[in-house]
Amino acid sequence: MSEENLRYSREDLAEFDKIIQDKLTAARKELSFIKETLTRNNESGTDTTAASLKVLEDGAETAEKESLNQ
Repeated sequence: MSEENLRYSREDLAEFDKIIQDKLTAARKELSFIKETLTRNNESGTDTTAASLKVLEDGAETAEKESLNQ
């Protein structure tokens, strides 16, 4: 078996470089987002939704009681 040394053209290498750089940029953005989520820098977590959930549960209970009393 003969082994060929495959050489890519400058255009191919430039295309590969662009693909790799784009993927690195996307991965860095995702990493930054995950770090922010874990450290809660933006403080837009689910803490503020707990009260809304309680209101929804209370509303459902009230509706059920009203339907039973009719």
